[in-house]
Amino acid sequence: MKQSPDEIANANMSFGSYFAKTLKLLGVEKIFFSPGSRSTPMVIGIERHSNIDLIPVLDERTAGFLALGQSKRKNLPIGLICTSGSALTHWFPAITEASHSGVPLLLFSADRPPELQNCGAGQTIYQENLFGDFVREFYQLQVPQTNNSYRDHLISVLNSAYQKSLGINPGPIHINFPFREPF
Repeated sequence: MKQSPDEIANANMSFGSYFAKTLKLLGVEKIFFSPGSRSTPMVIGIERHSNIDLIPVLDERTAGFLALGQSKRKNLPIGLICTSGSALTHWFPAITEASHSGVPLLLFSADRPPELQNCGAGQTIYQENLFGDFVREFYQLQVPQTNNSYRDHLISVLNSAYQKSLGINPGPIHINFPFREPF
């Protein structure tokens, strides 16, 4: 079933609201983000629906190390948001250090929707399980939908990710979110 642009935008904005409210309830206090259009639903959600400290950092590698330092200092999961494509590969040095040091990070990557995968679309890389064993858990979500089932699954994944980042073997958790346009 083809969705209209209004339905897609509404689903993305609903996603942002639940994303932000859930992270706030879990106790996330700070998220570093590197600007990019595909991650817009996450950034707008945080800005509109929480008082989480949202810090823009143009360079993803720098954002990764800032989040790592903050998490080490607070001993709480700090979030990272980036757009799709090669952007998240720049987190890799900080993620490997977080993994070996047992530092909790929540990695939120935006991605292209399934129909733009493996078709020659620009800046597309395979983001599923990109960090391999350097993350404690990986979650691949579906494109946002406005039904309760999607909302409940999103909340469940965010809860699980937060808990696992602090668990017996603390460390980074990666969640990959595909988004359709308009954001």
